[in-house]
Amino acid sequence: RDITLLDVELREITIKTANILGFVYRSDGTTPMRDVPVIAYYQNRSQPQVPCPKVGDQEPPECAVAIINTGADGAFGFEKVTSGALRLYAFDQGSLAQGGAHVVVAANETRQLNILLAGGLGTVIGRVVDPGGNPVPGARVGGGFTLVTTNELGEFTLTDVPVGSRDIVAVSDVLGTSGSLTVDIARAGETVGATIVLRSVASVAGRVTRANGTTPAAGIKVYVFKHIMTQEGPKIQVVGVATTDQNGGYRIDKLPMGSFDISAFLPDFSDGNVGKVVLKYHQQVFKGDLKFRGGGGIVRGAVFDDDGQTPLKARVGLSGDQLVVAGGQVGVAFRHVSNYKIVDTDFTTGQYSFSGLWVGDFTLRALGQFSPDPITVEGNIPAPDETVEINLRLQATSRIRGTVLLPDGVTPVGENVVLNYKSEEFKVFCTENKFGEETCISIPQGIQSVNAVTDANGQFFFPIVNAGNFTLTAEDVATGRLAQIKGSVRAGEEVDLSVRLLGMADVAVEVFGSDATTPIRGAKVEVEQLAYPRTKRTLTAGDDGKIVFGGGDAFFEGELLITATDPGSGFAGRAPARIVRDGQQITVKVYLYNAAGTVYGTVFKPDGLTPVPNAEVIVSNLAGPLAFAVTGPDGAYSVGLIPLGQVFVETFEAATARRAFAQSRVDLANQEVPINLVQSGVGLVRGTLMLGGT
Repeated sequence: RDITLLDVELREITIKTANILGFVYRSDGTTPMRDVPVIAYYQNRSQPQVPCPKVGDQEPPECAVAIINTGADGAFGFEKVTSGALRLYAFDQGSLAQGGAHVVVAANETRQLNILLAGGLGTVIGRVVDPGGNPVPGARVGGGFTLVTTNELGEFTLTDVPVGSRDIVAVSDVLGTSGSLTVDIARAGETVGATIVLRSVASVAGRVTRANGTTPAAGIKVYVFKHIMTQEGPKIQVVGVATTDQNGGYRIDKLPMGSFDISAFLPDFSDGNVGKVVLKYHQQVFKGDLKFRGGGGIVRGAVFDDDGQTPLKARVGLSGDQLVVAGGQVGVAFRHVSNYKIVDTDFTTGQYSFSGLWVGDFTLRALGQFSPDPITVEGNIPAPDETVEINLRLQATSRIRGTVLLPDGVTPVGENVVLNYKSEEFKVFCTENKFGEETCISIPQGIQSVNAVTDANGQFFFPIVNAGNFTLTAEDVATGRLAQIKGSVRAGEEVDLSVRLLGMADVAVEVFGSDATTPIRGAKVEVEQLAYPRTKRTLTAGDDGKIVFGGGDAFFEGELLITATDPGSGFAGRAPARIVRDGQQITVKVYLYNAAGTVYGTVFKPDGLTPVPNAEVIVSNLAGPLAFAVTGPDGAYSVGLIPLGQVFVETFEAATARRAFAQSRVDLANQEVPINLVQSGVGLVRGTLMLGGT
């Protein structure tokens, strides 16, 4: 492919600056603060096209752009600092006082402001208690500049808590829990009280056994965890872990309240299980016994033809539960996975085998080259290391025979008319791994395409076809006549059908101006077949505005769409036509419009929301069809050169046989008329046809 290089203009951005001058004082507003750092923070993009440097892949809300210390008189000054919205912050380490100011400065402006520091230290006196209100001795408490430990009554005193809103945190290593609260110290020297209640904790204890329910599973790691959602996607958070003793017993303490999962598996994950844990109150001991599910199951057998004796080569898929493992360490859940294992049977024996199955239900799905539909069988592994044998028998193939007739629908064509059978059937085999990632492959069903020729009586025969929908196409090479029919055949069925070749006819087109009398010299005439074989031809009219599509340019019977365009004025017109019999002579007059519009819209499924791609759209007026279109991937269509007046739009989706119909009007030249269509639902009607009186 050709690559065109484009010139990209590089624009240089000039950062505009300003000056800020001022003083830093104590809270009395008169005492200057000497040697105090003042930091200027710039608000991101407050100056157009000037961002803060990215942190990772994100722009921070603000960034530091300058720092300076005050002089002996408390003065400070920023020269040529980035203009825009700025925040100034000053902090005195000695007195633990701080202050700030917000300012918006324009380019080249000089602003003056003062910063008052406020702060100091206060005292917090309090107690630490457990959820039952009992004092907790030996707990570590922080929130100031030092840590203290509670006495035997759970009491503590913090003497160095900065002024302002502060979090006081207590941690008990003995209980394995913590707690916090927020205090507000309004001024230096103030004393406030606080009672910190530690969060509730509980325990999980139980026994892990093998699948028989009695043999202890010793030396197995047991995890208590919960599922969480992060920016990187779903993950687990382990809140406790223990290893079973020789009797399979374990205990995990200091767990928070909530609902959790519990997991215990062999190191190779060949056996184990998961369970649920619910912790509701302080010092609860939840009984969390786990019995291994059981693994090592085997499913084997053979795939046979519909006679139950002849082995076949086939593809067999296994669906069932698979273990989801987090980080290669923790088995977190069993999830049903479709076709997580796929094997091909032995060509000579038809045999297949799967191993390593979990105890429980499974599904086998077998698909052979000539099988009309996949064979699905459900089974169950009753116990660990059990072997289950299942033989599969595929369905029978089908046959098609019939006769090709001349356009009169009665006379057989004779020999050497070529027919093509095209299967429209394929199966999608999807596999899903233990992480939920799905991979699908399309497998053609049976013979996808095969040819046959008629004998002297015009008869043909396809001895082997697969069941399902198909298309038959016939071509008489000697006369150029064609035919196409669609049908469906059931498994093991033989159908007998007739194929009638389409008649052919010459089409004469006369092009006139909008006055209906003036012939359009050299008009471009395009004729399109609405149905099979969808032939489209374009010729140029003579000086008299006439052109004949005949001989090799003749058209097959059916609906035609004719469009004529005047190359001089650009005016165009449309007209429909219909060939109903072989050898018919038809003449169509096309009048150019001096005013036309456009019809556009979207085709939706019956839910009114989902667009339908590849749907056929026919636009008509009272005279007949005017244009044909196919919806795009977004379900949209658009057709121009629609004459003024009433317009009808109908659509058909071949994949589902759903249809839709709508109408509107084009009243003005160049008007664009939206016409959306919602498909009608398709149902199934079943019944029995009976003879009268029976």
